[in-house]
Amino acid sequence: GREQVVVVAVQALLAVGGTGVHINLGTGAQVIVRRPSATCPDAHPSTHLYADAADGWYAMAALQNGGLALDHAARLLGLTWDELMAAAARGHAATVSFLPFFTGERGGVASPSSLGGWLGVGLDTEQDDLARAAVEGVLFAIRRGVELLGPATAIEGEITLSGGGWRSALLVRLAADVLGRPVRRVGLPSASAVGAAMLAARCTGAELTVSRSTDEPVNPTASPDLNDGYQRWLDCSHVIAW
Repeated sequence: GREQVVVVAVQALLAVGGTGVHINLGTGAQVIVRRPSATCPDAHPSTHLYADAADGWYAMAALQNGGLALDHAARLLGLTWDELMAAAARGHAATVSFLPFFTGERGGVASPSSLGGWLGVGLDTEQDDLARAAVEGVLFAIRRGVELLGPATAIEGEITLSGGGWRSALLVRLAADVLGRPVRRVGLPSASAVGAAMLAARCTGAELTVSRSTDEPVNPTASPDLNDGYQRWLDCSHVIAW
């Protein structure tokens, strides 16, 4: 439920300890940004604003379909996760649109009655192209989540990434290209669990020291094809419902 997503997000944010925009990718995805006050006037009504664990505030756009959608796309294609990523690396960029809304989605990104699938499939479409579209579709949904939080999330700066969904180097590289920002993956297994331990320690008056490793930043590469693909994806994301 929503309360569980909130707890997971704030725990991950606390564990990562970064500033600016943070994206956690697991079964779902959460786009999180700290706020200086309890106001978020430019954000879409579907986003959330909460007090954090350190007397501050953070805004969040939560997506139901993240790694869950990629896992299901892999099953539909008869591939393992690693095979899906390998196929996506071979596929053509932005030739097919993929809507990852297998469990519906929150308003602002899509509608609760939306479902998932591939659009724009032709006789020349290969399995690799479908795999590539699945990866792009999840990242497009995350980009939309960033935009829903308002202009404050569009500032220059590095985006930090956490969660098991980012274990693929391809996902990290394409995230930089889709978001148009440098991204850096934080090497912290189970960030939400670590954050929960940090909160528990604080309740006892102690501070838990966390050892974090971070990858080198991945800088974006200009990709007109991806930008065009995102615009087509936006056109589709609110009209497919059953």
